[in-house]
Amino acid sequence: RSILGEEHQRVARVIANLAGVDMDLGKLRESEEGYRRALSMRVKVFGADHIENAPILTNLATVVEMQKRFREALALYSESLAVREKTNPAHPRRAVVLKSMGRCFIELKEFQDAVRVLQRALAASEAAPAQKADILSFLAQAMWHADRSLRRRAIEFAQESETLSRKEGAVDRANAITIWLKGKRPK
Repeated sequence: RSILGEEHQRVARVIANLAGVDMDLGKLRESEEGYRRALSMRVKVFGADHIENAPILTNLATVVEMQKRFREALALYSESLAVREKTNPAHPRRAVVLKSMGRCFIELKEFQDAVRVLQRALAASEAAPAQKADILSFLAQAMWHADRSLRRRAIEFAQESETLSRKEGAVDRANAITIWLKGKRPK
């Protein structure tokens, strides 16, 4: 810091990287502080709507979500999404951010909103196919709880997610979906 200066972008990058390490270690408070500091540094240099801020906003939102502060996480994910869509409406990370927003809405039991953003995530997943099975799984859960008339489609999405998960070798996710499906099918 003393050589590059307190506000240099390499310093911001290092702080963000260390915040990621803290997140991986479960040091969520420290991680949140680091991401907020790195974001503040980037905003001073690039402005609030610069694409360089989007990954830090997403990571900060994830840390906040891990602390079960879902409303705050939604606001941060929304900000990240707005920056990405302003810069590149077809950005492949949109699917990841939308999926995370859907997960927060599910936790808040706001299933209609979860369905809405997860359907957008599914459409965006064409640019990020690795996300599709996960998105389908969350969308199935949201649809199941949002509206009884959506339950048949929810089952179809869960089955597709299960199949994709097995193809990807994501056995734990596939098994979790199998268990979820067993509880939803008529006996």
